Amino acid sequence: MKRICVVGGGLAGVEALRHFQDALVRRPNVHVTFISPHEHFVYKPMLPDVAAGNLSARSAMLRLGALVDDDAKFTILKDRAEGLDASKGQVFVQNHDPVDFDELILATGTPLDMGPFAQNDTTDGFLAWTQAEHISRRVLEAFSAPGGDPEAHKRQLTFVVAGAGPAGVELAAELNASVRRALLPRASEAIRKRFRVILVDRRDAVLPSWSHETSSHARACLEMADIEVRLNDGVAGFDGQDVILDSGARIASKHLLWAAGRQAPQWLQQSGLPLSDDGRLLVNDTLEVPDTEGVFAVGDLATRQTGPAWPRLASTAARQGDIAADNALLDMVGASLQPFEHTPLGHMVRLGHQQALIELPQQRLLTGTAAWALVNLIHMSQAPTLTKKLAICADWLENAIQGQEWTRAWIE
Repeated sequence: MKRICVVGGGLAGVEALRHFQDALVRRPNVHVTFISPHEHFVYKPMLPDVAAGNLSARSAMLRLGALVDDDAKFTILKDRAEGLDASKGQVFVQNHDPVDFDELILATGTPLDMGPFAQNDTTDGFLAWTQAEHISRRVLEAFSAPGGDPEAHKRQLTFVVAGAGPAGVELAAELNASVRRALLPRASEAIRKRFRVILVDRRDAVLPSWSHETSSHARACLEMADIEVRLNDGVAGFDGQDVILDSGARIASKHLLWAAGRQAPQWLQQSGLPLSDDGRLLVNDTLEVPDTEGVFAVGDLATRQTGPAWPRLASTAARQGDIAADNALLDMVGASLQPFEHTPLGHMVRLGHQQALIELPQQRLLTGTAAWALVNLIHMSQAPTLTKKLAICADWLENAIQGQEWTRAWIE
């Protein structure tokens, strides 16, 4: 019996699992163990929509067990990986015996670097951007809160997003646009004046890894939408009442939404596998970790050893999951591995209602409604399973017809 292990429940890992399900129909001598600390897969490109009340959380989630239909060749292990011995072929987990493997696919993604909250993220009002459903609920609670004390009310209606990368930009833009379309038209003048979204980053640009032209255009779009952008000044602390910046400035806000910084999980940093300067696993063109036979890394966790970095897109992760699964099976029989050939589609980010930006090859820009429609179409099309695609379409259609009536009830 050959043993394959997939660690991580993100898009790349799920696509690898789906590939194995198809490929192993006639391979009874292979067993796949899929390790994830969660029972559900979360489709992260849709999380800004969930946070902004444009999409139900269930439409962005998929139960992992539903992918394998109780197939005996697969084990879904709900546990958290905490160590790796590649030479012995073992993954160590918190609550079970070590998982042995002949082939390993690492698809953990790069968890948020929680900065000053790494040891304590329980402060009321502090939320990671991946907690989209909680963010949506907090927004609605803020708009239904009594407005007696002006300063307290101002804190309730000010939302600070830490991190001006793609996740932070989309979260700030979608939240701002949704509130201004669905809530502010029915709100009092005091609420309209006090509502603020502030995007903070200690780096000197919005979308700093993208071209200067794209970065400048994105910042201009955010500021035209009345989002305050504060650069060169990161978040140093948060006490539930004020966000404290590196400069010592304080922003009166009860809501800090964290989308700043990413790095490989700590246990992988300690595994002895080669890491890039930004804390991701180095891989060659076949997605195999150098000098570590049978260990592959995919998705946000992986970066190529030589050549330009692959963009952190859902399309990249999905395709890498397929290729890594194929290569794991080829490696088992000693066949030549196939390279991952990336077709550049450009970077893309949504900037609010009917606004988006796509950076095409040669730094050409597609903007506006056409870019927004294309980004949404791409995100929807890459959601795993037809059921999830239809659920996303149904939610969007309902919002288009009803005009987000469910949010208006909170302020009537």
